[in-house]
Amino acid sequence: MDQGFAKLESMMSAVEERLRCLEKNDAGYQPLTTSRVDAAWRRLEEQQATISEHNKMLHAINLEIAGLKRTNVILSWLGGIMGSAVIIWLLGQILGLIK
Repeated sequence: MDQGFAKLESMMSAVEERLRCLEKNDAGYQPLTTSRVDAAWRRLEEQQATISEHNKMLHAINLEIAGLKRTNVILSWLGGIMGSAVIIWLLGQILGLIK
């Protein structure tokens, strides 16, 4: 019976020793993990700021593209009118030669 208690006491001592080692190691890793989490958080905030700037730039580019589309429509319309005017003028010149 005494050997059983001695064996149980040595097992409990070993478990306590292992637990102490784990707590000691965990205490050493906590500042490291905290600093890594803080660094990752800072990088995320920097990327978020960059994404915000990119969104502003994309919005400005979309506005410019909309303006260029309107300009393209106006120039196409003017080109059609000018082309029609040139064709009418050429027909007038040709009909003037025939008379």
